[in-house]
Amino acid sequence: MTITVTNQKPAVLDALHTISCTGDYDPMPAIRQTLIDPLLEPLNPNAPASITDAQGADLTGAIPDLVLSCLGDTLNMASEQTVKELLGQTLINFDQGTPLPVAELFAVQAGQRNKMPAPSPRVLYTAQADVLPAAKALLAGTGDESAFFASIAYTFNPDTLGFWFQSSAAFDDFKIWLAQQTQTMASALPPATTKLLNDFTALSLKGLTESLLVRKDDSDANDEHSFARVLVHMLMTYVEQQRAQASQQNTALDTGVLPFTVGELFCPRSLVLVNVEAHARATAAKITGEWNLINQSLASPVKVVSNASLSKLTSLPRAAARAAAMGAKQGLQS
Repeated sequence: MTITVTNQKPAVLDALHTISCTGDYDPMPAIRQTLIDPLLEPLNPNAPASITDAQGADLTGAIPDLVLSCLGDTLNMASEQTVKELLGQTLINFDQGTPLPVAELFAVQAGQRNKMPAPSPRVLYTAQADVLPAAKALLAGTGDESAFFASIAYTFNPDTLGFWFQSSAAFDDFKIWLAQQTQTMASALPPATTKLLNDFTALSLKGLTESLLVRKDDSDANDEHSFARVLVHMLMTYVEQQRAQASQQNTALDTGVLPFTVGELFCPRSLVLVNVEAHARATAAKITGEWNLINQSLASPVKVVSNASLSKLTSLPRAAARAAAMGAKQGLQS
């Protein structure tokens, strides 16, 4: 399809959203505000932006459905091509020829911004060449969070929602803030959510990552003040506050969003918390092992999400690896 865009202000999409944790769970206003509205913002405010097809028919009203048709479980090739063409014309940083699906549009945007070609059989990304240097640059304040995000997305391609923290101390700051917020909301929170939030504040982010399962599927854990809703809302709100503070004080950011896939951004089944300092100081092999374990866990059919205790994403494969190591050690000793 040939698309013509006129009077549209070229946009940069921002993944930050704060879906309310009260009332019915409805991500559509956040999807519209995050993905659709920026594509329709007029360059000249006195006239609307216009998006038409080759026959001159107005596509403006069809944009939400077109974008949503690319976010299902199966690839809709016609919609993919149309939406990539639309994004190529409306975003400042987007490669409409990318082989990556529209669902990974934030990764493509970050890659294009950092002049990183899309991964392909001939363009390979690695922890050694890409993730480590990007982590070191972000830690030193000389690099951009989008380069760190793109390096992980292009190297490991995880289907999850991530949040990065500069260090374990930055994560501890978030936990202190979260505990204060939880206290002010205490009377509104169900006991199960309060317990899970308390368990969450006991987590440490001293390693490379910490990951949690928060939903079995898209329809799970969507009740008012569920742990999944409250935690994501709090993480997003905290990132928003940190951005405002960093902007006012002209200081470096120490936390941010890693929107690996659009579906997970608005209704995550899992969360991965990432320690940038630990990545900057780790070996490439350790980083690769960690993200391979996350991907292995995401692909595993075993998805047990408990309302009574935190469900860690990588606990089963880690336990299996430990058991195998113990078995091998005992075999050597016997």
